[in-house]
Amino acid sequence: MAARKPRRPGGNSSNERRSSTRVQAADAASNADPQPGTGRFASLATAELSVDQARGEGRQVLDISPKLLIPHPLNDPDRSVVDPKDPDGLLGSVKARGVRMVMAAATRAAFEARWPDLLPVDTEGEYVLLYGHRRRAAALAAGVLTVPVVVNDAELDQPDRGLVDMYLENKHHVGLAPLADAHLLNHFIEDMNLNQVELGEMLGVSQPTISRRLSLLLLAEPLRKEVIVKKTSGDEEESSEKKQADKNKLGPTEASTLATALPYGPVYSWQKSPDKDQDSPERLAEQLRAFELIKQGSLVSTAVARVKAERKSRATAAAQGWEIIDPVAHFGDSATALKHRYYEDPTGLSGIVVAIDEHGSLAHYNTDPAMEIDPDTLGDHDDDLDDEGDHDGGDDGDAPAHDGPSPASKKAKSDTGEAKKPRPAPKAPAAAKKPSDDSKARIEASKKRREAAQTLVLKAPAKDQLAQILIDQYAYGVITKASSEWALELAEQWGFVPTDDLDSPAARVSHAWALALAGYELAAADSTKWSTPQRIYITLLRDRAKYEPTAWEQKQLDQIN
Repeated sequence: MAARKPRRPGGNSSNERRSSTRVQAADAASNADPQPGTGRFASLATAELSVDQARGEGRQVLDISPKLLIPHPLNDPDRSVVDPKDPDGLLGSVKARGVRMVMAAATRAAFEARWPDLLPVDTEGEYVLLYGHRRRAAALAAGVLTVPVVVNDAELDQPDRGLVDMYLENKHHVGLAPLADAHLLNHFIEDMNLNQVELGEMLGVSQPTISRRLSLLLLAEPLRKEVIVKKTSGDEEESSEKKQADKNKLGPTEASTLATALPYGPVYSWQKSPDKDQDSPERLAEQLRAFELIKQGSLVSTAVARVKAERKSRATAAAQGWEIIDPVAHFGDSATALKHRYYEDPTGLSGIVVAIDEHGSLAHYNTDPAMEIDPDTLGDHDDDLDDEGDHDGGDDGDAPAHDGPSPASKKAKSDTGEAKKPRPAPKAPAAAKKPSDDSKARIEASKKRREAAQTLVLKAPAKDQLAQILIDQYAYGVITKASSEWALELAEQWGFVPTDDLDSPAARVSHAWALALAGYELAAADSTKWSTPQRIYITLLRDRAKYEPTAWEQKQLDQIN
């Protein structure tokens, strides 16, 4: 399909239809290479013509000093710099044989007439290069005196002023860096009054691809430098070095996802729903914060969710007048901080301070010394839970006795030892809860977790993520739960339909995921004292289902060593 030139603004009626092929939604279309343009230099853009071939087509080829050629100001500046490693051998070839393929340029006077104020006044040179930036750079580095150039100002009279063929020439040889690609696409939209669909049709690129590229312009300047540019085309050692250097950088897709979720910078005409906060210092801080989380190993979606949760938590704290603290610094150590942890609704209470936890949620603390939780009480509370048993049975396999005697004697003994220490009203009832009350909280928490897990059971993660989940389950013994009949039955209750035919890799992934998810739930429901497996499970639910733990669950998580 030949790339079509756009109509001039106001040139065609809104009722006229384009005859070019519509962009397809399939992945093949989004990955298709753009086709040659239709400008005067179209064959130069996508086919390397020798001097003889160019002259055979009737083109006038001039021998011009590369020092007189000015790089196009809208092209990627990196294309005018020679890679000393010369990965594709261009520099070596130019040193040995000179520039043998023609380049294309326009006179400076014609360029400045069509692009006023685009060239700095102190720029030296007589011609503005349209294609051949890498060959110019190699010629300068090699000390070549002249290079073959086709000069024709008529290209600037096209509606795109030569940009389409420059874009296609870049794509045909060494692709533009993601940010340079985004800048050029934005120029098409702004200068030619195009929308994304029209631009995609013109370049032979799908609209979603255009959208993803443009979104990179919504990255803050420090993050633009962190976007991976391209793969090294040299030897294995160079590729290994490049891979290591890119380890803490953002892939183009990751960068696009981050920029779309947390846009920063000025509003662009192609944005459908600009964010009211996107040009604020707070948004800049959020983008940088998300990037730090990504470098620490978080998925982009997880990092974005956490940043948004932190934003919401700060707003809630400000509205309630709660001071945000570092619990360890505020209370002296983590053990003392845990004694002041407050799990009930703190609305209206005085003496409340908060911290933002590792998931971005608020953790409440009461600064009243009388509100400290007695460690012995916490121990008695765990003993009460232990009496309830689990799915696998224990010393006492009976179900929790809701009407049985309360453990008042234990509490009384503990309270007697603390007779001189006043206990506040809000905390005393919580410490003296009967096992049946705690059992109810456990049941409610399990019900909530299962509702979240049900939404995930048919959404298996990527293989590498599933592999890590299974590794964790083997390491912590959860695999015994996941491989039980209880797990399969629970997964079926959530909507999983097992199959006897596991020859398909996809079927095995679905089966393993459903059992792993159910195994984690059984391990959480059966445990009266949570540990690392339960923390991993809650994190999984938070990351994949936006789950927020109940007060009972948060209390268990806080007591994990």
